[in-house]
Amino acid sequence: MVIISYEFKLVDEKKKIELITNYNHCLDLTANYFERKVVVHYSIYDASGKQLKGDAVTVTFSTGETSVDDIIAKNFPVISDYFNQSVYASVNQSPVKTK
Repeated sequence: MVIISYEFKLVDEKKKIELITNYNHCLDLTANYFERKVVVHYSIYDASGKQLKGDAVTVTFSTGETSVDDIIAKNFPVISDYFNQSVYASVNQSPVKTK
């Protein structure tokens, strides 16, 4: 197994999570399902306080999805992957492979 580790100090000080229902975009008129979005805003700072990146990640799903566990299981891995790629790109550093 290969584990990738990074050697740097980052501080993520600003983050905001929004849950937005778009009633103007009906996904299923008969079931009354609308588009819903989770938007995570974040900023990445280095240890000295310099901002390296600021961005927002958005995932979209139907209001017909009502199980919080299912919503988290389906959508938060996408947010996490995007955030991890963003952190890696922000530090522009090659990973150190260890066993």
